[in-house]
Amino acid sequence: EVRPYSCSTCGRGFNQAANLRSHQATHSGERQLCSICGKSFRYLKNHVISKHPHEAAAGELPPRHAIISCPVCRKKFPNASQCRTHQLQHTGEKPFHCQACGKSYGRKAQLRAHAATHGGNKPYRCSVCAKTFSLASSFLRHRSIHSGATPYSCQA
Repeated sequence: EVRPYSCSTCGRGFNQAANLRSHQATHSGERQLCSICGKSFRYLKNHVISKHPHEAAAGELPPRHAIISCPVCRKKFPNASQCRTHQLQHTGEKPFHCQACGKSYGRKAQLRAHAATHGGNKPYRCSVCAKTFSLASSFLRHRSIHSGATPYSCQA
């Protein structure tokens, strides 16, 4: 399958520009608004499938997003690939290994993010304390220590 749109942060490819934009929001910390309940989420597609399955089945998600259930815990996923990745949590398998240090990860994206820490390139600099980061996500998490803001709220 041709995936002409690629993420400049992690290299993941997408077949539609809209999917790339949704994905890029996960790196920036930007949240997407659910049109069903009005709450915002980093991973809107996963939220709709897990919290609004009837709406998802009725077409709230594009038709190409089938709903696949994990055979172990019955959690639902938009595609077989995400379901397979999820199943690694049940087995504890970490098939992606860093060539530089040997650390292992359950997802390729985790390995890609980790590999960036070996490159020495740290383009993200905190304007408050001058600490530098190789990953945008680490930088965004760090910034909250100065403001006292927390990027996540308790849903319990």
